[in-house]
This record gives sequence, structure tokens and C-alpha cells, in this order.
Amino acid sequence: MKTFQTYYFEADKTYQFRVKLAGIDPKGEVLDRIKNAIDVYQVETVSKAKRTPISEQPEFPRHGPVECYAVDIDVKYPATAEGVRRLIVDRALIAEADVKVVNAGEDFIDESNEDDDKGKQDTVGQKRVDSMLKDFTKDSRKFDIAEEK
Repeated sequence: MKTFQTYYFEADKTYQFRVKLAGIDPKGEVLDRIKNAIDVYQVETVSKAKRTPISEQPEFPRHGPVECYAVDIDVKYPATAEGVRRLIVDRALIAEADVKVVNAGEDFIDESNEDDDKGKQDTVGQKRVDSMLKDFTKDSRKFDIAEEK
């Protein structure tokens, strides 16, 4: 039977994250601050930053057209994407609006929800009044008034 230490050392799993930064080139001192910030999770590897062309990024809808950089990070201890992002914001002193973190293999979530905005015009204005009146007349009860003799 194997000891616990043997199982522990054989389980050499790493947790992978992708960090995306808006308008911040993670080279030199910035990358060192990010590494030091998440070192509590024992950083295994940090990839070279990949740059995206200047365009509107769905992850950063309030930035407008901006150049983004993505860095892949592997850590040894279990962590969540939100925990890693929080450490980068708090310890590396990078603005919260400029950082997004996801687990490796996942896509960044589009927070603008443009598809939801298209149907919202049906719930305001004259269209809403018309639909409310239609629903009211459809669901209203008809009462017969008894004639008095």
C-alpha cells in the first residue's frame, strides 16, 4: 500500500488560467508584479504574452477599441479564476476593469448581452401598452347582469 506522501507527489496536477489585459503590455515589471501577486498558488509557468489587434473587445466593452494581451499561467495549487483575478487586481495594482481571467480552454464571456437588448423594445412604450391592453381584455371575465323583474 502506498503512503499518502507517495500519492501526493505523484499527483502533479497544474491549474491553468488565461489572463487577458486591456491596454497593458505585460512585459518586464508588470509581468513580474503579476507573477509575484499569484505566487501564493505556486506559479509553475507563465507563457509569453500574445497581442491582439486593436479592436473592440467583448470582454472590455467600456474600453472601446483597445489592444489586448493574453498570458497563460499554470499554478500548482487549486485556484479559481475569480481568486486569481482578485489577487492580480489587489497585489499587482492593475485596475479591475483592465483584467479578465478564465480557466484555460474556456472562452471569455461576452458581458454586453447584445442579443438580450434586441427584444427589450417590445417591453416599453406604445408596444407595451398595446400588449397590456390585449392581455387585459383576453384575461378579463365577462359578467352577465341579471335583469330585475
